[in-house]
Amino acid sequence: MKLLNEFTETDFLVEETAGKKNYTIKGPYIHCNEQNRNGRVYTLEHMLPEVNRYIRDFVETKRAVGELSHPEGPQINPDKVSHLITKLEFDGPLCMGEAIVLDTPNGRIVKSFMEAGVNFGVSTRGLGSIKESNGIKYVQPDFRLVTDRKSTRLNSSHITISYAVFCLKKK
Repeated sequence: MKLLNEFTETDFLVEETAGKKNYTIKGPYIHCNEQNRNGRVYTLEHMLPEVNRYIRDFVETKRAVGELSHPEGPQINPDKVSHLITKLEFDGPLCMGEAIVLDTPNGRIVKSFMEAGVNFGVSTRGLGSIKESNGIKYVQPDFRLVTDRKSTRLNSSHITISYAVFCLKKK
């Protein structure tokens, strides 16, 4: 299996309620059925069951966290966690997601970037194999989005938020 990394542009939202600011990262987290910047295609047929498993095992159990910066390997570093993915759902071939920025040291860095207007995107990482056909790399059904320390895992990006499946990256 090979480590696969993808980048998608997202939006962020800062809302204030009762004097408290809430920071949210939302937008497309995965594009299916189209060739991406890395020349790969993730089919909806293969991604739908994997994303549904991830939602059930990580999002619904509040374990889908992300980390600021791209880790060198798939190991989780709780000291670098910056956000919690709260929602993933398909809208046709797009998997739309939302994450809240946590009040951790790295979360506060992300919040300061958002306050300054730094543009981010989401980087999706996972492990899987690729099969090439006519110059296009098709991601195979063994692709896994994971964040569990004991298994393979999906991390993230550059000025990035990584650790779990989806992380932030400077556009």
